[in-house]
This record gives sequence, C-alpha cells and structure tokens, in this order.
Amino acid sequence: MDLKVRIESTVDEVISILEKHEKGAILRNFYYFKKMFKYAELIDIQYEIQKIYGGMGSFNDLVLDKDGKMLIEENRHLSKLKNILFSLITDH
Repeated sequence: MDLKVRIESTVDEVISILEKHEKGAILRNFYYFKKMFKYAELIDIQYEIQKIYGGMGSFNDLVLDKDGKMLIEENRHLSKLKNILFSLITDH
C-alpha cells in the first residue's frame, strides 16, 4: 500500500473516533485533511498534518472524555493512531 493511501486510511480512522467523541477544531482539521487527498501533493498533506501536532491544545494534547470521565479504550486507540499517523507523515 502506498504512503498516501496509508495516511488517508489512518486519517479516516481518526475521523471515525473524533466524530463519536470530539466535535471541535481538531475534527474540522481532519475533515480538511480528508479533502486534501483529492487535490494536494503528498508532501503538502504531510506538512499540514504535522502542524496540528505541536503547541498547547494540539492533537497530541487531545484526551477523549464523556461527562468528565476519561474514555480509556478510546484514548488508547487514538494514541496508537496518533503515533502511526505521525510516523507516516514524517516518513521521507
């Protein structure tokens, strides 16, 4: 499977989790990334995704919860996807 397809597949998985548990700016970013796969070059997609990994309130900081209770399994799965996606977008 080529790199662009692997990144898009991981973005789809992240969107699936976020749609169930998080409706904010990070989800909107992932909708934007999804659109980029239709017209952008791989390097541009990688660059845009990398930008959400740093700083306060970043994708790295996201913790899913419901009614103030942390969602353990969902956060484990999301953490795994964060790591996979980061490794894919930094693959040169």
